[in-house]
Amino acid sequence: MAIFPSQLLQGSNKCLLLIHGFTGSPYEMMYIAENVHERLGWTVRVPRLPGHATTSEDFMRTGRRDWKRRVIDEYYDMKNYCSEIVVGGLSMGGVLTVILAVEFEVRRILLYAPAFLTVFQKYLPVIFFTSLFVNRVRKKEPLQVIEDDPVRERLRQEYWSYNYYRQSREFFRLQFEGRKSLENFSGKALVVVSRSDSTVPIEVKDYLEKKLGGEKEFLVLERSPHVVVTSEEKEIVLERTLEFLKR
Repeated sequence: MAIFPSQLLQGSNKCLLLIHGFTGSPYEMMYIAENVHERLGWTVRVPRLPGHATTSEDFMRTGRRDWKRRVIDEYYDMKNYCSEIVVGGLSMGGVLTVILAVEFEVRRILLYAPAFLTVFQKYLPVIFFTSLFVNRVRKKEPLQVIEDDPVRERLRQEYWSYNYYRQSREFFRLQFEGRKSLENFSGKALVVVSRSDSTVPIEVKDYLEKKLGGEKEFLVLERSPHVVVTSEEKEIVLERTLEFLKR
């Protein structure tokens, strides 16, 4: 059973597909999803990527092709009843968003702390080499117990207490595919980044200004950690998202 399963908020034929991040779950996207549904009346789908939000054993059996296939399947399902589909994603979900947008000519996208650059790039040779022999290793300093949030606590136990070398290798391969897609995007994008993000550095803004095609606008936060959609500045992120969608 999933810690937090896929979510569908049924509304109008205007639709938003939201994609969570690496080792994340639909839970992290629900503040945006519920508000877009309630305030704009849109249909919102938040799929659970394969191997995520169940067990670490499930996660270790999946890779980039599984994650990409899931969002493509979701997009095809939405095409049956949506007059317009906007796609958005957090972190790795942002990478998947660009890949999907280029492949299916999505006209508007939302990129929240998109992981086209990460602080872990410098470890890439080590990750690729170690992944040939080791799948996961428990972190020497795991995150503290999250007592007030049972969903995040289960995710901490199953995912965030380990380094996953093979799945990290899969992420970087997906990132490489996403980078190649950037210049082929020709729609409109809202990009949200934070100066306090310890996973995706603020330099990603300059990178996307140069590499991402189409029309783009940026929201730069000051205090938010990596999961900008649930941070102390989440109201700012939400209002800018709603403004972008209403245009």
